[in-house]
Amino acid sequence: MYDVIIVGGGISALSLLRYLPKHYKVAVVMENNASSSVMAQGGIASSLFESSIESHVQDTYTAGCNYGDIDVIRKMIETGNHVVRDLINRGIEFDQKSGLFDLGMEGAHAVPRIFHMNHDRTGQSLCAFMRLQLQPQVEMIYGRLTALHKDVYGKVCGISVDDKILPGQFVVLATGGYSGMFQPASNPSVSGVYAQMLALLSGCTLRDLEMIQFHPTMLTIDNKAICLVSEAVRGAGGVLVNEHGEPIMAKYLQRDLSPRHITSYEIFSRIQNGERIYLDISNIRNFAQQFPFIHAQCEQFGLSERIPVAPGAHYTMGGIAADVNGATAVDNLFVIGEAACTGFHGANRLASNSLLEGLAMGKLLAETLINKSLMSPGKIFSTVSIQYNSHFNHTSFMKHVGIVRDTENLNNYLNTLNSNDTLTAFARLIAECAINRTSTLGAHVIKDKDVSNSDKTNIVKHLNGGTTVEFNSLRTKVT
Repeated sequence: MYDVIIVGGGISALSLLRYLPKHYKVAVVMENNASSSVMAQGGIASSLFESSIESHVQDTYTAGCNYGDIDVIRKMIETGNHVVRDLINRGIEFDQKSGLFDLGMEGAHAVPRIFHMNHDRTGQSLCAFMRLQLQPQVEMIYGRLTALHKDVYGKVCGISVDDKILPGQFVVLATGGYSGMFQPASNPSVSGVYAQMLALLSGCTLRDLEMIQFHPTMLTIDNKAICLVSEAVRGAGGVLVNEHGEPIMAKYLQRDLSPRHITSYEIFSRIQNGERIYLDISNIRNFAQQFPFIHAQCEQFGLSERIPVAPGAHYTMGGIAADVNGATAVDNLFVIGEAACTGFHGANRLASNSLLEGLAMGKLLAETLINKSLMSPGKIFSTVSIQYNSHFNHTSFMKHVGIVRDTENLNNYLNTLNSNDTLTAFARLIAECAINRTSTLGAHVIKDKDVSNSDKTNIVKHLNGGTTVEFNSLRTKVT
């Protein structure tokens, strides 16, 4: 019996573990040791050393196409800055230059504010640092989340991992996003999809599932994604060019550091027209030292001055509706990190805000749980379970619901999704959300449609045995 059960082991889970009291009995459930946080190259966006957080707030809101929740944005950035300071005080070694933090510049940021560790291995290094500080009473359990249990009052009271029931007063989903529905993707795992569906069937609301960010630059060989090429490479001077060496982003105000949805759309459109797109790194001094991981990947394919790139699914702004503290519509069930949709990212995530979000939400949820009385979880009254499946055409999903969408094509594709397996059911929800939003907004691009206003949100609910997708006012309460 546990006080807190955390499903997932990325940065939001590690941050929560850092701030929970030592006497709490905690279980961490993971399928394996992989997570999107570990793969994060770019770094942590933080305005810790700026005179005010307002520039960071505005950059986040603008990159999100004015669709985000400004109060959530401000709270997330303030809290994230506190955690970054705490990390520094605890001895974390962010990259420095001449005795000062070597803050990086990335797309849509007004100033350099990206903290790195070991150059392009920030996620891996940050997770390793935080794991070293885990309390010994944390129990690691490996397996798949297969069910959520509720008591007679409708409160979550535990989970099942494979066939084993784990009773717990509080359950936290830190399961990541659902970009693995697409191919190519920076993280092909679909484990986050099952957590989203379990939450939905248990009474949570899902929000804005159509908002999927495609990273503009994935190293691509023979149409196969090898690895992500961090935005920091363009921040260091990398230039996107066509096969003739001509810059392709010159027409945009922020050029190669334009927001991701703009850059992805430009690259995708050119590739569709038969062009080949490269990231020219010839003018970046000491590339191997600045980006050792990317350099090693390039060396495997004999690449030196130009890296062939294409967009791939990378991050999901939609997810389980939650407040900034991780609370959902179901008592005692919380969600943090990429699995949550709080309004922080709006319609498009600002570069390097994901690690910041994970750090902030972990701390905020810990503070929330500390203010609740510990007690034994209730007896199981109802159970929602999920079936795992492995047969889903991720490439076809990318083709029909990918970077540029067409309403007629979306409807035709939706009519082909007849299976009732979990991945297909979730694919239907994403497609329905995309169909509902008939105009372009941020990462949701509808072919030949101009950008719309942003006063409505897709809300997915499961009621009376059926799932509904509604397109409602942003003011509608969704948690």
